[in-house]
Amino acid sequence: MRVGLNTPPFLYIFQNKNTMKILIDCGHNFSDTWQKMSPIKPDGTRFYEYQSNRTIGKMLAEELRKLGIAYEFIINPDDTNDMSLEKRVNIANTMARKEGKSNVLYLSLHSDAYGNGNDWFDDIRGFSIFTSKGNTKSDEYAKIFLKHYTNRLSKLSKIRGIKEDNFYVLKHTICPAILLENAFYTSHKDLSILESEQGRREIVQAMVDAIRDIVGK
Repeated sequence: MRVGLNTPPFLYIFQNKNTMKILIDCGHNFSDTWQKMSPIKPDGTRFYEYQSNRTIGKMLAEELRKLGIAYEFIINPDDTNDMSLEKRVNIANTMARKEGKSNVLYLSLHSDAYGNGNDWFDDIRGFSIFTSKGNTKSDEYAKIFLKHYTNRLSKLSKIRGIKEDNFYVLKHTICPAILLENAFYTSHKDLSILESEQGRREIVQAMVDAIRDIVGK
């Protein structure tokens, strides 16, 4: 149960097919649209969401590997090419059919934004957990994430709770699916969480705690 010489570095596979697998989908790619990057910072640079999502995704994968929890990336986190939402969902659904719908959990990793892309909104902050509309298994898992997000992240920012939406990746996946909005990069305070090693580790640990609860590790 280890990564072999011929196994891509972004993939970790269990020999035991009955073990739940976490599908990590790092949202977005490089984009010039304001929804995916911060306003200009004092140093003249911007924060790009796709970079943070991939950094956090790789950190999450490393912690899962240490715990012996199976995972797979939907998109290679070292690849900057974009992937359509349809293709992401198709990959997740193919894996769900292979492993069994109840044996996979799809996690879409994001950070949030507000405003016109030019201004900061420091009062709009926090962490949100999204599921598709209706009563599903995802709701049960979302409550577990909410518990651990509250326990670990409420000291850093607002916990905005569980919300339902028709996001494509939630609506069209056939397995339990959760979309996580980890802080607002249009808030200076939340951005400091996302840009600090300690802040990222707290986010990752909250996710790990929830996943361990779900898979029974």
